[in-house]
Amino acid sequence: MAKAKSVENTVTTSSTEPTLKKTSNESDNSVNTSANSTSQRIETGAVVDKVDSSSNNENISISSIHEDDRGNDSSAFESSESECDDEEIKRAIDRIPQTLQPGSQLVQNGMLTVNGNNGSPGSSRGPNIGSIAVQNSSDITFGNKTYIKGQVVIKNIYHDNQKNGAINQGYQESDGELGAKNVGKDQPVTINPVPSWKTSLKTIVKEKPILVVIILVAVMVIITSSVIAVILSGKGRLQAPHYGDGDDDRTNVPPDTGIDKDLLPGEKPLRIVSRLEWLAQPARGELDPLKLPVSQVIIAHTATEGCNTQSACSYRIRFMQVKHMETDNYSDIAYNFMIGGDGEVYEGRGWKKVGAFLRGQNAISEGIAFVGHYSRMNATEAQMEKLDALLRKGVSEGYLSKNYKLYGARTWKNTESPGDLLFERLKNHSHFSDSRAECVFITSKIQDFHMANDSKNFFDIGYNFLVGGDGNAYEGRGWDKVGAHTLGYNNDSICIAFIGTFTDHVPPASQLGAAKQLIGLGLQLGKLSKRYSLYGHRQLAPFESPGKKLYEIIQTWPHWSNTLAPGHWRDPDVTTSQPELI
Repeated sequence: MAKAKSVENTVTTSSTEPTLKKTSNESDNSVNTSANSTSQRIETGAVVDKVDSSSNNENISISSIHEDDRGNDSSAFESSESECDDEEIKRAIDRIPQTLQPGSQLVQNGMLTVNGNNGSPGSSRGPNIGSIAVQNSSDITFGNKTYIKGQVVIKNIYHDNQKNGAINQGYQESDGELGAKNVGKDQPVTINPVPSWKTSLKTIVKEKPILVVIILVAVMVIITSSVIAVILSGKGRLQAPHYGDGDDDRTNVPPDTGIDKDLLPGEKPLRIVSRLEWLAQPARGELDPLKLPVSQVIIAHTATEGCNTQSACSYRIRFMQVKHMETDNYSDIAYNFMIGGDGEVYEGRGWKKVGAFLRGQNAISEGIAFVGHYSRMNATEAQMEKLDALLRKGVSEGYLSKNYKLYGARTWKNTESPGDLLFERLKNHSHFSDSRAECVFITSKIQDFHMANDSKNFFDIGYNFLVGGDGNAYEGRGWDKVGAHTLGYNNDSICIAFIGTFTDHVPPASQLGAAKQLIGLGLQLGKLSKRYSLYGHRQLAPFESPGKKLYEIIQTWPHWSNTLAPGHWRDPDVTTSQPELI
Protein backbone atom coordinates (compact mmCIF):
# COMPACT_ATOMS: atom_id res chain seq x y z
CA MET A 1 0.00 0.00 0.00
CA ALA A 2 1.42 3.39 -0.96
CA LYS A 3 0.42 6.62 0.74
CA ALA A 4 1.12 10.07 -0.67
CA LYS A 5 0.20 13.20 1.29
CA SER A 6 -0.46 16.22 -0.85
CA VAL A 7 -3.11 18.80 -1.50
CA GLU A 8 -1.77 19.78 -4.86
CA ASN A 9 0.20 17.05 -6.58
CA THR A 10 0.65 14.82 -9.56
CA VAL A 11 0.80 11.10 -8.89
CA THR A 12 1.33 8.42 -11.52
CA THR A 13 1.38 4.70 -10.84
CA SER A 14 2.78 2.30 -13.37
CA SER A 15 3.67 -1.32 -13.97
CA THR A 16 7.14 -2.49 -14.96
CA GLU A 17 6.32 -1.75 -18.62
CA PRO A 18 6.85 1.68 -20.20
CA THR A 19 4.60 4.24 -18.50
CA LEU A 20 2.76 7.38 -19.43
CA LYS A 21 2.77 10.57 -17.40
CA LYS A 22 -0.57 11.84 -16.16
CA THR A 23 -0.58 15.38 -14.85
CA SER A 24 -3.46 16.85 -12.89
CA ASN A 25 -4.45 20.49 -12.74
CA GLU A 26 -3.35 20.76 -9.15
CA SER A 27 -0.35 22.89 -8.19
CA ASP A 28 2.91 21.95 -6.58
CA ASN A 29 3.08 20.44 -3.09
CA SER A 30 5.16 17.89 -1.23
CA VAL A 31 4.61 14.14 -1.22
CA ASN A 32 5.33 11.92 1.79
CA THR A 33 4.62 8.22 2.07
CA SER A 34 4.45 8.28 5.87
CA ALA A 35 1.11 7.46 7.56
CA ASN A 36 0.56 10.74 9.48
CA SER A 37 -0.66 13.75 7.53
CA THR A 38 -2.65 16.92 8.01
CA SER A 39 -3.36 17.19 4.30
CA GLN A 40 -5.04 14.84 1.82
CA ARG A 41 -4.14 11.15 2.05
CA ILE A 42 -4.66 8.87 -0.95
CA GLU A 43 -4.68 5.13 -0.41
CA THR A 44 -4.65 2.53 -3.11
CA GLY A 45 -5.56 -1.03 -2.46
CA ALA A 46 -5.13 -4.31 -4.21
CA VAL A 47 -6.04 -7.94 -3.56
CA VAL A 48 -3.18 -10.42 -3.84
CA ASP A 49 -3.60 -14.17 -3.41
CA LYS A 50 0.11 -15.12 -3.37
CA VAL A 51 3.47 -13.53 -3.92
CA ASP A 52 6.06 -15.31 -6.06
CA SER A 53 9.47 -14.37 -4.75
CA SER A 54 11.00 -14.99 -8.23
CA SER A 55 8.85 -12.43 -10.04
CA ASN A 56 9.16 -8.70 -9.52
CA ASN A 57 5.87 -8.19 -11.35
CA GLU A 58 3.91 -9.79 -8.49
CA ASN A 59 5.28 -7.50 -5.80
CA ILE A 60 3.36 -4.72 -4.18
CA SER A 61 6.15 -2.26 -4.01
CA ILE A 62 7.26 1.28 -3.84
CA SER A 63 10.27 1.72 -6.11
CA SER A 64 12.22 4.25 -8.07
CA ILE A 65 11.86 5.02 -11.77
CA HIS A 66 12.88 2.12 -14.09
CA GLU A 67 15.95 2.13 -16.28
CA ASP A 68 16.60 5.14 -18.40
CA ASP A 69 17.57 5.16 -22.06
CA ARG A 70 21.15 4.40 -21.18
CA GLY A 71 20.28 1.33 -19.13
CA ASN A 72 20.97 2.95 -15.79
CA ASP A 73 18.58 2.11 -13.01
CA SER A 74 18.40 5.49 -11.36
CA SER A 75 15.90 7.25 -9.18
CA ALA A 76 14.21 10.47 -10.08
CA PHE A 77 16.86 12.29 -8.13
CA GLU A 78 20.51 11.60 -8.41
CA SER A 79 21.32 11.53 -4.71
CA SER A 80 19.20 10.91 -1.68
CA GLU A 81 21.76 12.48 0.59
CA SER A 82 21.58 16.01 -0.78
CA GLU A 83 18.82 18.33 -1.74
CA CYS A 84 18.01 18.58 -5.43
CA ASP A 85 17.80 21.78 -7.43
CA ASP A 86 15.38 22.77 -10.17
CA GLU A 87 17.56 21.34 -12.93
CA GLU A 88 17.57 17.91 -11.35
CA ILE A 89 13.78 18.02 -11.00
CA LYS A 90 13.41 18.95 -14.68
CA ARG A 91 15.68 16.09 -15.71
CA ALA A 92 13.64 13.67 -13.62
CA ILE A 93 10.41 14.89 -15.18
CA ASP A 94 11.82 14.46 -18.66
CA ARG A 95 12.53 10.81 -17.90
CA ILE A 96 8.86 10.10 -16.95
CA PRO A 97 7.22 8.07 -19.78
CA GLN A 98 4.61 9.98 -21.78
CA THR A 99 2.35 7.03 -22.45
CA LEU A 100 0.78 4.35 -20.31
CA GLN A 101 1.26 0.86 -21.59
CA PRO A 102 -1.46 -1.83 -21.43
CA GLY A 103 -1.79 -3.29 -17.95
CA SER A 104 -0.63 -0.11 -16.21
CA GLN A 105 -2.46 1.66 -13.37
CA LEU A 106 -3.26 5.34 -13.23
CA VAL A 107 -3.98 7.37 -10.11
CA GLN A 108 -5.82 10.51 -11.09
CA ASN A 109 -7.58 12.79 -8.61
CA GLY A 110 -7.30 10.13 -5.93
CA MET A 111 -8.92 7.36 -8.05
CA LEU A 112 -7.27 4.13 -9.09
CA THR A 113 -8.19 2.80 -12.52
CA VAL A 114 -7.36 -0.86 -13.03
CA ASN A 115 -6.77 -2.32 -16.43
CA GLY A 116 -8.30 -5.74 -16.77
CA ASN A 117 -5.28 -7.08 -18.68
CA ASN A 118 -2.89 -6.35 -15.88
CA GLY A 119 -2.69 -9.82 -14.48
CA SER A 120 -1.08 -12.80 -16.14
CA PRO A 121 -3.24 -15.02 -18.30
CA GLY A 122 -5.09 -17.58 -16.26
CA SER A 123 -4.09 -15.94 -13.02
CA SER A 124 -6.69 -15.10 -10.37
CA ARG A 125 -4.39 -12.64 -8.69
CA GLY A 126 -5.42 -9.00 -8.61
CA PRO A 127 -3.49 -6.10 -10.16
CA ASN A 128 -0.03 -5.21 -8.95
CA ILE A 129 1.62 -1.84 -8.67
CA GLY A 130 5.05 -1.26 -10.11
CA SER A 131 6.80 2.10 -10.05
CA ILE A 132 5.50 5.43 -8.77
CA ALA A 133 6.65 8.68 -10.38
CA VAL A 134 6.05 11.90 -8.48
CA GLN A 135 6.23 15.24 -10.27
CA ASN A 136 6.60 18.76 -8.87
CA SER A 137 7.13 17.55 -5.31
CA SER A 138 9.89 17.63 -2.76
CA ASP A 139 10.76 15.97 0.53
CA ILE A 140 9.84 12.52 -0.77
CA THR A 141 10.22 9.49 1.50
CA PHE A 142 10.09 5.89 0.24
CA GLY A 143 9.96 2.92 2.56
CA ASN A 144 11.24 -0.59 2.15
CA LYS A 145 9.67 -3.05 -0.20
CA THR A 146 6.87 -4.94 1.54
CA TYR A 147 5.89 -8.48 0.67
CA ILE A 148 2.48 -9.69 1.84
CA LYS A 149 1.18 -13.20 1.67
CA GLY A 150 -2.53 -13.78 1.73
CA GLN A 151 -5.39 -11.39 1.19
CA VAL A 152 -5.07 -7.68 1.85
CA VAL A 153 -8.27 -5.69 2.30
CA ILE A 154 -8.42 -1.94 2.66
CA LYS A 155 -11.95 -0.72 3.33
CA ASN A 156 -11.62 2.92 4.48
CA ILE A 157 -10.64 6.03 2.62
CA TYR A 158 -9.45 8.88 4.85
CA HIS A 159 -10.10 12.45 3.79
CA ASP A 160 -8.31 15.58 4.89
CA ASN A 161 -10.07 18.41 6.71
CA GLN A 162 -10.46 20.33 3.44
CA LYS A 163 -12.69 17.57 1.96
CA ASN A 164 -10.54 17.39 -1.21
CA GLY A 165 -10.17 13.63 -1.26
CA ALA A 166 -12.08 11.28 -3.53
CA ILE A 167 -13.35 7.74 -3.06
CA ASN A 168 -11.64 5.03 -5.01
CA GLN A 169 -14.41 3.61 -7.14
CA GLY A 170 -12.39 0.55 -8.04
CA TYR A 171 -12.99 -1.29 -4.75
CA GLN A 172 -16.03 -3.11 -3.36
CA GLU A 173 -16.77 -3.99 0.31
CA SER A 174 -16.92 -7.71 -0.37
CA ASP A 175 -13.50 -7.88 -2.00
CA GLY A 176 -11.07 -10.08 -0.19
CA GLU A 177 -13.54 -11.45 2.36
CA LEU A 178 -13.87 -15.17 2.92
CA GLY A 179 -16.87 -16.66 1.25
CA ALA A 180 -17.36 -13.64 -1.00
CA LYS A 181 -17.93 -14.20 -4.70
CA ASN A 182 -15.06 -13.45 -7.06
CA VAL A 183 -15.42 -10.18 -8.84
CA GLY A 184 -14.90 -10.25 -12.56
CA LYS A 185 -11.82 -8.64 -13.96
CA ASP A 186 -13.85 -6.21 -16.02
CA GLN A 187 -16.11 -5.30 -13.09
CA PRO A 188 -15.11 -2.06 -11.31
CA VAL A 189 -14.11 -2.28 -7.65
CA THR A 190 -15.43 0.38 -5.25
CA ILE A 191 -14.07 1.27 -1.82
CA ASN A 192 -16.87 2.43 0.50
CA PRO A 193 -15.81 3.86 3.88
CA VAL A 194 -17.58 2.28 6.84
CA PRO A 195 -16.85 4.42 9.90
CA SER A 196 -17.61 2.88 13.31
CA TRP A 197 -20.45 4.22 15.50
CA LYS A 198 -17.93 5.46 18.05
CA THR A 199 -16.15 7.51 15.39
CA SER A 200 -19.46 8.92 14.14
CA LEU A 201 -20.58 9.82 17.67
CA LYS A 202 -17.28 11.54 18.44
CA THR A 203 -17.56 13.49 15.20
CA ILE A 204 -21.08 14.66 16.03
CA VAL A 205 -20.13 15.68 19.57
CA LYS A 206 -17.07 17.56 18.32
CA GLU A 207 -18.69 19.34 15.39
CA LYS A 208 -22.20 19.95 16.80
CA PRO A 209 -22.03 20.37 20.61
CA ILE A 210 -25.16 22.55 20.77
CA LEU A 211 -27.21 19.89 18.99
CA VAL A 212 -25.91 17.25 21.43
CA VAL A 213 -26.91 19.38 24.42
CA ILE A 214 -30.39 19.91 23.00
CA ILE A 215 -30.82 16.17 22.41
CA LEU A 216 -29.69 15.31 25.97
CA VAL A 217 -32.07 17.87 27.48
CA ALA A 218 -34.93 16.51 25.40
CA VAL A 219 -34.19 12.94 26.50
CA MET A 220 -34.12 13.97 30.18
CA VAL A 221 -37.45 15.79 29.83
CA ILE A 222 -39.03 12.74 28.19
CA ILE A 223 -37.75 10.37 30.91
CA THR A 224 -38.89 12.68 33.73
CA SER A 225 -42.32 13.11 32.17
CA SER A 226 -42.67 9.34 31.77
CA VAL A 227 -41.80 8.68 35.42
CA ILE A 228 -44.27 11.32 36.64
CA ALA A 229 -46.98 9.89 34.40
CA VAL A 230 -46.39 6.37 35.73
CA ILE A 231 -46.53 7.57 39.35
CA LEU A 232 -49.72 9.54 38.80
CA SER A 233 -51.40 6.71 36.94
CA GLY A 234 -50.48 4.23 39.70
CA LYS A 235 -51.77 6.56 42.39
CA GLY A 236 -55.01 6.97 40.54
CA ARG A 237 -55.50 3.21 40.38
CA LEU A 238 -54.92 2.76 44.12
CA GLN A 239 -57.23 5.57 45.23
CA ALA A 240 -60.88 5.24 44.43
CA PRO A 241 -62.82 8.43 43.56
CA HIS A 242 -64.26 10.30 46.55
CA TYR A 243 -67.99 10.87 46.75
CA GLY A 244 -69.05 13.72 48.99
CA ASP A 245 -72.47 14.53 50.40
CA GLY A 246 -75.11 15.09 47.75
CA ASP A 247 -73.15 14.04 44.66
CA ASP A 248 -73.21 10.25 44.99
CA ASP A 249 -75.82 8.93 42.57
CA ARG A 250 -75.00 5.23 43.10
CA THR A 251 -77.97 3.18 44.21
CA ASN A 252 -78.15 1.82 47.77
CA VAL A 253 -75.04 3.72 48.89
CA PRO A 254 -75.65 6.52 51.44
CA PRO A 255 -73.63 9.75 51.05
CA ASP A 256 -70.13 10.01 52.54
CA THR A 257 -69.94 6.40 53.67
CA GLY A 258 -66.17 6.13 53.42
CA ILE A 259 -66.64 3.08 51.20
CA ASP A 260 -63.75 4.26 49.05
CA LYS A 261 -61.37 3.75 51.97
CA ASP A 262 -62.29 0.11 52.59
CA LEU A 263 -59.49 -1.62 50.68
CA LEU A 264 -59.82 -4.75 52.83
CA PRO A 265 -63.14 -6.18 54.03
CA GLY A 266 -63.66 -6.53 57.77
CA GLU A 267 -61.37 -5.43 60.57
CA LYS A 268 -57.79 -4.73 59.54
CA PRO A 269 -55.19 -6.97 61.23
CA LEU A 270 -53.10 -5.36 63.96
CA ARG A 271 -49.42 -5.08 63.14
CA ILE A 272 -47.04 -4.95 66.12
CA VAL A 273 -43.50 -3.71 65.49
CA SER A 274 -41.37 -6.40 67.07
CA ARG A 275 -38.34 -5.90 69.29
CA LEU A 276 -36.17 -7.16 66.44
CA GLU A 277 -37.52 -4.47 64.13
CA TRP A 278 -36.81 -1.55 66.49
CA LEU A 279 -33.41 -3.10 67.39
CA ALA A 280 -34.07 -3.70 71.08
CA GLN A 281 -31.35 -4.88 73.44
CA PRO A 282 -31.96 -8.26 75.03
CA ALA A 283 -33.42 -8.23 78.54
CA ARG A 284 -30.94 -8.47 81.38
CA GLY A 285 -31.85 -11.77 82.96
CA GLU A 286 -35.14 -13.65 83.01
CA LEU A 287 -38.24 -11.48 83.53
CA ASP A 288 -40.97 -12.55 85.96
CA PRO A 289 -44.01 -14.13 84.32
CA LEU A 290 -47.34 -12.32 84.52
CA LYS A 291 -50.33 -14.23 85.88
CA LEU A 292 -52.88 -14.15 83.07
CA PRO A 293 -55.44 -12.92 82.39
CA VAL A 294 -55.02 -9.58 84.14
CA SER A 295 -57.92 -7.27 84.95
CA GLN A 296 -56.14 -3.91 84.73
CA VAL A 297 -54.54 -1.86 81.98
CA ILE A 298 -52.49 1.18 82.97
CA ILE A 299 -52.03 3.95 80.38
CA ALA A 300 -48.99 6.21 80.70
CA HIS A 301 -46.97 8.55 78.49
CA THR A 302 -43.21 8.66 78.06
CA ALA A 303 -43.04 12.47 78.62
CA THR A 304 -40.47 12.70 75.78
CA GLU A 305 -40.49 14.23 72.31
CA GLY A 306 -43.04 12.71 69.97
CA CYS A 307 -42.39 10.87 66.71
CA ASN A 308 -44.22 10.57 63.38
CA THR A 309 -42.29 7.88 61.49
CA GLN A 310 -41.27 4.34 62.34
CA SER A 311 -37.57 5.22 62.20
CA ALA A 312 -38.07 8.19 64.58
CA CYS A 313 -40.25 6.17 66.97
CA SER A 314 -37.76 3.29 66.96
CA TYR A 315 -34.99 5.74 67.88
CA ARG A 316 -37.06 7.19 70.77
CA ILE A 317 -37.90 3.75 72.12
CA ARG A 318 -34.29 2.52 71.88
CA PHE A 319 -33.13 5.61 73.78
CA MET A 320 -35.82 5.01 76.42
CA GLN A 321 -34.74 1.39 76.84
CA VAL A 322 -31.14 2.48 77.41
CA LYS A 323 -32.29 4.93 80.10
CA HIS A 324 -34.44 2.32 81.86
CA MET A 325 -31.67 -0.28 81.86
CA GLU A 326 -28.59 1.83 82.54
CA THR A 327 -29.95 4.74 84.60
CA ASP A 328 -32.98 3.22 86.35
CA ASN A 329 -31.34 -0.23 86.58
CA TYR A 330 -34.37 -2.05 85.19
CA SER A 331 -33.98 -5.44 83.54
CA ASP A 332 -35.62 -4.17 80.33
CA ILE A 333 -37.76 -1.34 79.00
CA ALA A 334 -40.48 -0.69 81.59
CA TYR A 335 -43.65 -0.98 79.47
CA ASN A 336 -45.40 -3.98 77.98
CA PHE A 337 -46.26 -2.02 74.82
CA MET A 338 -45.74 1.45 73.33
CA ILE A 339 -47.85 3.35 70.78
CA GLY A 340 -45.96 5.81 68.55
CA GLY A 341 -47.11 8.95 66.83
CA ASP A 342 -46.84 7.04 63.55
CA GLY A 343 -49.88 5.02 64.63
CA GLU A 344 -47.96 1.78 65.16
CA VAL A 345 -47.79 -0.49 68.23
CA TYR A 346 -44.28 -1.38 69.45
CA GLU A 347 -43.51 -4.48 71.48
CA GLY A 348 -41.91 -3.89 74.91
CA ARG A 349 -41.98 -6.71 77.45
CA GLY A 350 -45.04 -8.18 75.74
CA TRP A 351 -48.20 -9.72 77.17
CA LYS A 352 -46.57 -12.40 79.34
CA LYS A 353 -43.96 -10.53 81.41
CA VAL A 354 -44.29 -8.32 84.49
CA GLY A 355 -43.57 -4.67 83.71
CA ALA A 356 -41.87 -1.95 85.74
CA PHE A 357 -44.11 1.05 85.08
CA LEU A 358 -46.09 1.52 88.36
CA ARG A 359 -45.07 0.23 91.76
CA GLY A 360 -47.72 -1.97 93.32
CA GLN A 361 -49.56 -2.58 90.02
CA ASN A 362 -46.92 -4.17 87.81
CA ALA A 363 -47.76 -7.78 88.78
CA ILE A 364 -51.50 -7.40 88.06
CA SER A 365 -51.55 -5.00 85.10
CA GLU A 366 -50.49 -4.49 81.52
CA GLY A 367 -48.65 -1.19 80.99
CA ILE A 368 -49.12 0.72 77.70
CA ALA A 369 -47.25 3.98 77.07
CA PHE A 370 -47.92 6.63 74.40
CA VAL A 371 -44.64 7.99 73.01
CA GLY A 372 -44.66 11.76 73.61
CA HIS A 373 -45.85 14.34 76.14
CA TYR A 374 -49.64 14.45 76.08
CA SER A 375 -50.15 17.48 78.25
CA ARG A 376 -48.78 19.48 75.29
CA MET A 377 -50.01 17.38 72.36
CA ASN A 378 -53.13 15.43 71.47
CA ALA A 379 -53.14 11.75 70.64
CA THR A 380 -54.08 11.09 67.01
CA GLU A 381 -57.08 9.08 65.88
CA ALA A 382 -54.70 6.43 64.55
CA GLN A 383 -53.13 6.05 68.00
CA MET A 384 -56.52 5.69 69.73
CA GLU A 385 -57.63 3.14 67.12
CA LYS A 386 -54.46 1.11 67.66
CA LEU A 387 -55.06 1.18 71.42
CA ASP A 388 -58.56 -0.26 70.92
CA ALA A 389 -57.21 -2.89 68.51
CA LEU A 390 -54.48 -3.90 70.98
CA LEU A 391 -56.97 -4.25 73.85
CA ARG A 392 -59.32 -6.33 71.70
CA LYS A 393 -56.42 -8.58 70.78
CA GLY A 394 -55.56 -8.99 74.46
CA VAL A 395 -59.12 -10.06 75.30
CA SER A 396 -59.49 -12.40 72.31
CA GLU A 397 -56.18 -14.16 73.04
CA GLY A 398 -56.77 -14.51 76.79
CA TYR A 399 -54.27 -11.95 78.06
CA LEU A 400 -56.96 -9.60 79.44
CA SER A 401 -60.16 -10.46 81.28
CA LYS A 402 -63.35 -9.49 79.50
CA ASN A 403 -64.29 -6.98 82.24
CA TYR A 404 -60.84 -5.40 82.51
CA LYS A 405 -60.51 -1.83 83.78
CA LEU A 406 -58.59 0.92 82.02
CA TYR A 407 -56.76 3.43 84.22
CA GLY A 408 -54.51 6.40 83.76
CA ALA A 409 -51.23 6.22 85.66
CA ARG A 410 -52.26 9.29 87.67
CA THR A 411 -55.11 7.29 89.17
CA TRP A 412 -52.56 5.21 91.10
CA LYS A 413 -49.73 7.64 91.62
CA ASN A 414 -49.15 11.34 92.11
CA THR A 415 -47.97 11.95 88.55
CA GLU A 416 -48.98 13.92 85.47
CA SER A 417 -48.94 10.77 83.32
CA PRO A 418 -50.61 10.05 80.92
CA GLY A 419 -50.97 13.81 80.37
CA ASP A 420 -54.06 15.99 80.76
CA LEU A 421 -55.16 15.80 77.12
CA LEU A 422 -54.79 12.03 76.79
CA PHE A 423 -56.45 11.39 80.17
CA GLU A 424 -59.54 13.32 79.04
CA ARG A 425 -59.78 11.13 75.93
CA LEU A 426 -59.39 7.95 77.97
CA LYS A 427 -62.50 8.90 79.95
CA ASN A 428 -64.57 8.15 76.83
CA HIS A 429 -63.35 4.55 76.68
CA SER A 430 -65.92 1.91 77.57
CA HIS A 431 -63.55 0.19 80.04
CA PHE A 432 -62.25 3.37 81.64
CA SER A 433 -62.46 3.41 85.43
CA ASP A 434 -61.74 6.23 87.82
CA SER A 435 -63.06 4.51 90.94
CA ARG A 436 -59.60 4.46 92.43
CA ALA A 437 -59.42 8.21 92.10
CA GLU A 438 -62.56 8.40 94.20
CA CYS A 439 -61.09 5.98 96.73
CA VAL A 440 -57.89 7.99 96.90
CA PHE A 441 -59.91 11.16 97.40
CA ILE A 442 -61.98 9.64 100.23
CA THR A 443 -58.89 8.19 101.92
CA SER A 444 -57.24 11.58 101.78
CA LYS A 445 -60.32 13.20 103.34
CA ILE A 446 -60.37 10.62 106.14
CA GLN A 447 -56.75 11.40 106.92
CA ASP A 448 -57.53 15.11 107.01
CA PHE A 449 -60.42 14.47 109.40
CA HIS A 450 -58.30 12.34 111.73
CA MET A 451 -55.41 14.81 111.85
CA ALA A 452 -57.42 18.02 112.12
CA ASN A 453 -56.94 19.95 115.36
CA ASP A 454 -60.68 20.57 115.70
CA SER A 455 -61.45 16.91 115.09
CA LYS A 456 -59.54 13.78 116.22
CA ASN A 457 -56.13 15.45 116.34
CA PHE A 458 -54.35 12.16 115.53
CA PHE A 459 -50.78 12.05 114.32
CA ASP A 460 -51.90 10.22 111.14
CA ILE A 461 -54.88 8.45 109.69
CA GLY A 462 -56.25 6.10 112.35
CA TYR A 463 -56.40 2.83 110.36
CA ASN A 464 -53.59 0.49 109.44
CA PHE A 465 -55.18 -0.27 106.03
CA LEU A 466 -58.27 0.68 104.01
CA VAL A 467 -59.99 -1.39 101.30
CA GLY A 468 -61.76 0.40 98.43
CA GLY A 469 -64.59 -0.53 96.18
CA ASP A 470 -62.11 -0.59 93.28
CA GLY A 471 -60.68 -3.81 94.75
CA ASN A 472 -57.49 -2.27 96.04
CA ALA A 473 -55.99 -1.97 99.50
CA TYR A 474 -54.66 1.41 100.59
CA GLU A 475 -51.87 1.70 103.11
CA GLY A 476 -52.53 3.76 106.25
CA ARG A 477 -50.16 3.31 109.19
CA GLY A 478 -49.09 -0.07 107.82
CA TRP A 479 -48.18 -3.32 109.56
CA ASP A 480 -45.60 -2.00 112.00
CA LYS A 481 -47.26 1.08 113.51
CA VAL A 482 -49.81 1.35 116.31
CA GLY A 483 -53.17 2.52 115.04
CA ALA A 484 -55.81 4.78 116.57
CA HIS A 485 -58.99 2.91 115.77
CA THR A 486 -60.26 1.01 118.85
CA LEU A 487 -59.56 2.03 122.43
CA GLY A 488 -57.87 -0.81 124.31
CA TYR A 489 -56.99 -2.79 121.16
CA ASN A 490 -54.68 -0.44 119.25
CA ASN A 491 -51.43 -1.93 120.63
CA ASP A 492 -52.12 -5.54 119.62
CA SER A 493 -54.49 -5.22 116.64
CA ILE A 494 -54.40 -4.47 112.94
CA CYS A 495 -57.44 -2.49 111.75
CA ILE A 496 -58.75 -2.87 108.20
CA ALA A 497 -61.41 -0.30 107.26
CA PHE A 498 -63.86 -0.79 104.37
CA ILE A 499 -64.40 2.49 102.50
CA GLY A 500 -68.13 3.05 102.33
CA THR A 501 -71.31 2.50 104.36
CA PHE A 502 -72.65 -1.05 104.47
CA THR A 503 -75.69 -0.86 106.68
CA ASP A 504 -78.18 -1.66 103.93
CA HIS A 505 -76.04 -3.27 101.21
CA VAL A 506 -73.05 -5.56 101.04
CA PRO A 507 -69.66 -4.52 99.63
CA PRO A 508 -68.75 -5.60 96.08
CA ALA A 509 -66.95 -8.91 95.68
CA SER A 510 -63.74 -7.15 94.64
CA GLN A 511 -63.68 -5.23 97.93
CA LEU A 512 -64.30 -8.36 100.00
CA GLY A 513 -61.66 -10.22 98.01
CA ALA A 514 -59.10 -7.46 98.60
CA ALA A 515 -59.67 -7.71 102.39
CA LYS A 516 -59.12 -11.49 102.33
CA GLN A 517 -55.97 -11.10 100.24
CA LEU A 518 -54.65 -8.50 102.66
CA ILE A 519 -55.18 -10.85 105.65
CA GLY A 520 -53.43 -13.63 103.74
CA LEU A 521 -50.52 -11.30 102.98
CA GLY A 522 -50.20 -10.52 106.72
CA LEU A 523 -49.95 -14.23 107.49
CA GLN A 524 -47.40 -14.72 104.71
CA LEU A 525 -45.24 -11.85 105.94
CA GLY A 526 -45.50 -12.95 109.59
CA LYS A 527 -47.33 -9.80 110.59
CA LEU A 528 -50.34 -11.79 111.85
CA SER A 529 -50.34 -14.74 114.22
CA LYS A 530 -51.63 -17.99 112.86
CA ARG A 531 -54.06 -17.95 115.87
CA TYR A 532 -55.35 -14.45 115.19
CA SER A 533 -59.00 -13.56 116.07
CA LEU A 534 -61.30 -11.67 113.73
CA TYR A 535 -63.73 -9.12 115.22
CA GLY A 536 -66.16 -6.60 113.89
CA HIS A 537 -65.64 -3.07 115.18
CA ARG A 538 -69.07 -3.07 116.79
CA GLN A 539 -67.99 -6.00 118.99
CA LEU A 540 -65.27 -3.92 120.63
CA ALA A 541 -66.73 -0.39 120.69
CA PRO A 542 -70.18 1.21 120.75
CA PHE A 543 -70.28 1.88 117.00
CA GLU A 544 -72.43 0.65 114.15
CA SER A 545 -69.24 -0.04 112.15
CA PRO A 546 -68.64 -2.05 110.07
CA GLY A 547 -72.33 -1.94 109.14
CA LYS A 548 -74.94 -4.60 109.63
CA LYS A 549 -74.64 -6.20 106.16
CA LEU A 550 -70.85 -6.36 106.26
CA TYR A 551 -70.87 -7.68 109.85
CA GLU A 552 -73.14 -10.53 108.78
CA ILE A 553 -70.62 -11.52 106.14
CA ILE A 554 -67.47 -11.46 108.27
CA GLN A 555 -69.14 -13.69 110.86
CA THR A 556 -68.84 -16.46 108.25
CA TRP A 557 -65.12 -15.98 107.75
CA PRO A 558 -62.48 -18.17 109.42
CA HIS A 559 -61.07 -16.86 112.73
CA TRP A 560 -64.16 -14.77 113.51
CA SER A 561 -64.57 -14.70 117.34
CA ASN A 562 -67.13 -13.54 119.91
CA THR A 563 -64.93 -14.26 122.95
CA LEU A 564 -64.24 -11.03 124.84
CA ALA A 565 -62.48 -10.09 128.05
CA PRO A 566 -64.60 -9.88 131.22
CA GLY A 567 -66.39 -6.53 131.63
CA HIS A 568 -65.77 -5.49 128.02
CA TRP A 569 -68.48 -3.76 126.11
CA ARG A 570 -70.59 -6.18 124.14
CA ASP A 571 -72.62 -5.67 121.02
CA PRO A 572 -76.28 -5.77 122.09
CA ASP A 573 -77.18 -7.57 118.85
CA VAL A 574 -74.96 -10.50 119.86
CA THR A 575 -76.80 -12.62 122.51
CA THR A 576 -74.85 -15.84 122.36
CA SER A 577 -71.22 -16.56 122.90
CA GLN A 578 -69.18 -18.57 120.44
CA PRO A 579 -65.82 -20.24 121.01
CA GLU A 580 -62.80 -18.66 119.33
CA LEU A 581 -61.89 -20.23 116.02
CA ILE A 582 -58.32 -21.05 115.31
